[in-house]
Amino acid sequence: AQSEANRWQEREAAAQRYPSLDLSLTTSTSATGDVEQRIAGIEKKYSYPPLSDQLGNATSYSVTFSMNWALFDGFRSRYSLQSAHLNYLNQQLDVEDAKRNLAIDVRKAIAEYDAARQQISAARVSLQAASAAFNGIKRKYELGAATFVELSSARAALFNARSSLSQATYSLALQKNILDYVSGSTSFSK
Repeated sequence: AQSEANRWQEREAAAQRYPSLDLSLTTSTSATGDVEQRIAGIEKKYSYPPLSDQLGNATSYSVTFSMNWALFDGFRSRYSLQSAHLNYLNQQLDVEDAKRNLAIDVRKAIAEYDAARQQISAARVSLQAASAAFNGIKRKYELGAATFVELSSARAALFNARSSLSQATYSLALQKNILDYVSGSTSFSK
């Protein structure tokens, strides 16, 4: 819309090169209540007809039709036209930049969403491996073949794997919302 407005400003600036036709209608009236005159200390009053009669009878009308054409305006119209054209071109560049930035933002959101999905897959595999390792160390510990430190280390690795899966799940949900927002498919409810 701003680009289209700049286009109209360019047309308006170009119109300054052409003659303009002006039509004006004027209606005027005047009235006086009375006139006082003082000559050598003697005051004399002159009365006029009532105000409503004066306004009705003393009305004048005029119609003016004129054509104006600035033959030389100090290059003001040329400057205005060039300035409006540059504003229009700058606005077009801004629109193109906005389109490119939007495309970049969408591609970035898609890439981050895909990375979050892959992070969940990796976290699930890591959880399975940590769970299997913990179960193996636990059996060894129960049989007396592993120490308490090894069992604690396996338990910590299992906890970290579960934590990583949790974080990956929240990260995926966040990236999904960002992707929806950037692509414009989010509906905001009140």
